[in-house]
Amino acid sequence: PTVITNMKTSMITTREETFAPVLGIYRFDKEEEAIDLANDCDVGLGSFVITENMPRMWRVAEALEVGMVGVNLGLLSACESPFGGVKESGYGREGGTQGIDEYLAVKSMLINVAN
Repeated sequence: PTVITNMKTSMITTREETFAPVLGIYRFDKEEEAIDLANDCDVGLGSFVITENMPRMWRVAEALEVGMVGVNLGLLSACESPFGGVKESGYGREGGTQGIDEYLAVKSMLINVAN
């Protein structure tokens, strides 16, 4: 695992999806600034939120432009939950009931039962 401190938005690990045990630490003063930093990229597989403040957890998790959010733990998914991202990380899901939707044909029927 690698931890990089004093990250800058010009660094390659900010702009690309890094499939490695790398953690980049950025400095920020306000919650909105952290959200803007996290969303300012072309990928969005997953993010993590670490906080004891429940209202902040909901605000930040909902504002992040990603497919999965891990809150106060190091996991993003489980076999019973959908796995997938947004933006250039791809669309669609695998796992969970959402992963099976790609293989189903949905049909609607409207039936008049009144005489």
